[in-house]
Amino acid sequence: MSLDEDRIQMIWEKWSKDPNRNVYTLIRRLRENGFKVIRSYRVAVEGSCVAGIYGEHSHIVIKMNSYEIILCEKSGTIVYKVISHKIENVHVNYEL
Repeated sequence: MSLDEDRIQMIWEKWSKDPNRNVYTLIRRLRENGFKVIRSYRVAVEGSCVAGIYGEHSHIVIKMNSYEIILCEKSGTIVYKVISHKIENVHVNYEL
């Protein structure tokens, strides 16, 4: 893992233990640690996801510098992480 990936993982682990966590506090922590959050939005998911959540729920996409992470909103876990890659063909429910 790169240094940035290690930092994101560290931020994520601290954030995931916060009982009052939400996507906005994660974005704030990323920004406080030098990551430029370019865009964030919620997408609808049907079926199941990597986090083991079944049924209709939503994921949060956070685009930063050259990273994109997808967070399962129901379980609070990162289900997808991309470095220097664009996520295509997603239906944006609404911008955060």
